[in-house]
Amino acid sequence: MYLARHHNGDYVIRESVERPGGWRSRDVMTIGPDPAAHLHFPSPTAYYLDPDLAEEIERRASHYDEAQLDRLFFRFLPPGLQARIKQFEGRGRGSAKKIPKTVRAERQSQVHPFDKRRLYFLRYGQMNLGAALLKPYPCYDQVVQKSRDEIEWLITGLETVLKFRERKAYVYAAFDLQRFFPNNPLKFMPAGLDPEAVDDRFVEELCRLGRDRGFVSENYRIDRLSDYLVKYLIMYFDSEFEDHRPEADFLEDFINQHRVYRPPAPKGPSLARACRIMGLSEAQYKGLDKKGLTRVYRRLVMACHPDRGGDQERFIQVKEAFTRLVQIKRN
Repeated sequence: MYLARHHNGDYVIRESVERPGGWRSRDVMTIGPDPAAHLHFPSPTAYYLDPDLAEEIERRASHYDEAQLDRLFFRFLPPGLQARIKQFEGRGRGSAKKIPKTVRAERQSQVHPFDKRRLYFLRYGQMNLGAALLKPYPCYDQVVQKSRDEIEWLITGLETVLKFRERKAYVYAAFDLQRFFPNNPLKFMPAGLDPEAVDDRFVEELCRLGRDRGFVSENYRIDRLSDYLVKYLIMYFDSEFEDHRPEADFLEDFINQHRVYRPPAPKGPSLARACRIMGLSEAQYKGLDKKGLTRVYRRLVMACHPDRGGDQERFIQVKEAFTRLVQIKRN
């Protein structure tokens, strides 16, 4: 379930349902112009949703989830109560289960490139997407198995973090306009490009996306631009590219590209040296599992342990070699 808003100002609870032609949205219940009117506060630190409303939504919804329904009303709570709930949830939140890349890639195979470009920019702030569309990033998971309507309301909420000076750059990246200037060194600094050429490419791409039935999969009309895209027409022509000095833009882009954490290079002996210290050939090492390698290690460390009259330097070398070989197997 998700929360949308009619043109008359009323909020409506909707849900995405799978149909033969793909995922579609359906109205569950209109709840009026003020969702907070359905919340009750027995104390400053507690609240609950009107039971009659919750019961009616459960009756009408195809898939009812009480926790999900609570999340829809979260942003209408007083700020202090929101902060308290976030703090409480943060203490109890365990580590998220890691999804294998192959599984994530399969789930995201139907995500539209326009959605990926928007989510990537909103998450990482980068205009140069590079191979980002080809990789299964976690931020794309939130639009999997959702209707076009739900995706647009979700991304509209995320776009509220954009500063005014970022809006035009965001639209430029979302519509992949840099691809029209492949040999221009300023393609990631659109303020330096020919503005008329950029405007023309934007209008062309906007119209092309408006005709893309893979994108506008519901409420499609051939005679006018989709409501989902009108906001980008306004966002583009009502704002300007930030006019930075080229060297400042280059530095910012460089920092963004290196924002992702990279673990330090592993320390320790090389594979060949570690095998020699352990008295193994590389072929023998590859044939051992972790238990077999541990047995070899224990035999060696007992023989060279300083407490048993062994050589301390040899003892340290064996420990380092074992640690390195285990690390290589793990990777």
